[in-house]
Amino acid sequence: MADDYAVHVVRVIDGDSVRVQLPDGDEYSVRMYGIDAREKDQRAGRDSHDHLRRVVRSRREWRLRVVDVDRYQRLVGVLYPEGGSVRDSANHAMVESGLAYWYREYGGAELGFDDSERYARRERAGVWGQQGSVKPWDHRRAKRAEQRQRREAAESPWVILIGGVFKLVGAVLVAMLKASASSSGGRRRRRRRRRGW
Repeated sequence: MADDYAVHVVRVIDGDSVRVQLPDGDEYSVRMYGIDAREKDQRAGRDSHDHLRRVVRSRREWRLRVVDVDRYQRLVGVLYPEGGSVRDSANHAMVESGLAYWYREYGGAELGFDDSERYARRERAGVWGQQGSVKPWDHRRAKRAEQRQRREAAESPWVILIGGVFKLVGAVLVAMLKASASSSGGRRRRRRRRRGW
């Protein structure tokens, strides 16, 4: 895809997403290519958001190199300054600051994100200077698992109740069948005894 557009950054959504406006007035959400910043509900997630806002405000004119469109219909791209190169991108600035990870799973090696991350690690910048730092993709996975457990727990009282009703109905039916069988069996025994006299 790799189309380039002059853009105005309308707003910073979080540490790896922005909203941009093209010269024709159309607005798009953009997921920044090759990086993953902490979620807002993570420790230092707000720092990622604020740093990207500072980076974006440091320049007036930006360009967006669109690499792809994701499953949420967001543009996936590299946000770099007008007159600069993709190596000067906001994407790189976030990784070099240690406030975003290089998202290896989705690429970026061809743009040198590995160098940016190595620099951040060496400088112990951002997440690299913190003990017990949880990567955003691990945080999202844990959050989804927690939500799934909550859903299952919310559903389980109904499952228990319905299961209990079926057990009760089954027990009543078994008791009725036993009672019916024992009462009809008793009549047969009495009849046999009478015949034997």
